Amino acid sequence: MSVKALFFDVFGTLVDWRAGIAREAERILKPRGHALDWFAFADAWRLTDKSSLFVYETGTSTSTFTDKDWPAPEPPCRLKPQFEIPGWIIPQGMDIETAKQICGIIKDQVLNPDCVFDVATTGDAEFARAYHITQALRERSTGVQIFSTNPGEIAVIVSPLVNRKQPVPRGKVTFYVDNVQASQPIALDASGHARWKIEGVERGTHTIRAVFAPADPKQSYPSGSPNLKVTLALEPGQILF
Repeated sequence: MSVKALFFDVFGTLVDWRAGIAREAERILKPRGHALDWFAFADAWRLTDKSSLFVYETGTSTSTFTDKDWPAPEPPCRLKPQFEIPGWIIPQGMDIETAKQICGIIKDQVLNPDCVFDVATTGDAEFARAYHITQALRERSTGVQIFSTNPGEIAVIVSPLVNRKQPVPRGKVTFYVDNVQASQPIALDASGHARWKIEGVERGTHTIRAVFAPADPKQSYPSGSPNLKVTLALEPGQILF
């Protein structure tokens, strides 16, 4: 497989997107034979004076407000004098071992080190609670795919959205036509599939979507499919896309 693009959620808790992009680019591209200056790769994405949407005072530019050394690879982080805000009390942070204990509830191997970093750097244990919510979203989020199979029939498959190691979601899906409920809840089978035979819908073009309701909200979160645009043709059961 050839890599055509890399996408990043670049703003984290401490906006350490530079190290994040460099680390992930190396992890993904190096095994595929690419040899780059990974931090230069990240820096190439930075705003320039030409691409920035901000208007700067005379004598300043985007580089005036850029600190490539922030945040430090290891806590504590120290602001450079030009970035300090007068009167602002800088968080003192805490030792790594204490931060690890606080973040012990984060079992996700990707999220845990980020939690430890944020808690140790800021000294704010509330970050662990935010990571705990994120962990639950990663573990329980679901996605609904909707598609046509046989003439006059719509099918869906519900699967874990992030963690593919999670069990197949259990629950029911309800179909909506033009945002009006058009079916009774239909139970998913063991593989997460459900089918609905289109009934009581006038011929013409419609949008159909499916909404998933989990059997156990502690195991899976509810979700919905995108709209599927279909045209019911003059011949009974015929669907055009």
